[in-house]
Amino acid sequence: MTEGNAPGAPPAPPLKTAEDEDLPMGTIFAVAVGILTFFTLAVLFTGWLMKKTEAEANPTGGPGVGASVGKPQVGMLEQTLFERQRRAELLREQQRQQLHSYGWVSRQPPLIHIPIERAMELVAQGKRPGGTP
Repeated sequence: MTEGNAPGAPPAPPLKTAEDEDLPMGTIFAVAVGILTFFTLAVLFTGWLMKKTEAEANPTGGPGVGASVGKPQVGMLEQTLFERQRRAELLREQQRQQLHSYGWVSRQPPLIHIPIERAMELVAQGKRPGGTP
């Protein structure tokens, strides 16, 4: 006598294992193809939408050439290479030239600059700029 079987009852069917189960392969394949088709169509639609938006934003086609192209500085961004940049050297030379020469700082009110060596001599003698003691 087997356990769980009543006398005279038909024998219970054998238990199915994972290997014995039939998976719905057709359905799985159809879902996979559907998902791939959906994503392909979504990518194509997105590309089309992006090109359409670009065309509306710039009807002449291609990016426009700005007025600042080719200038050494655009906004805060320096465009020139450091080894080619001589602005600091030129500024330093102008400042050095001003330190060793006579010239106008302002004509109204009249204000001049004199060479630094001469200014140091005058200060050493007790003379101050603008006639102040």
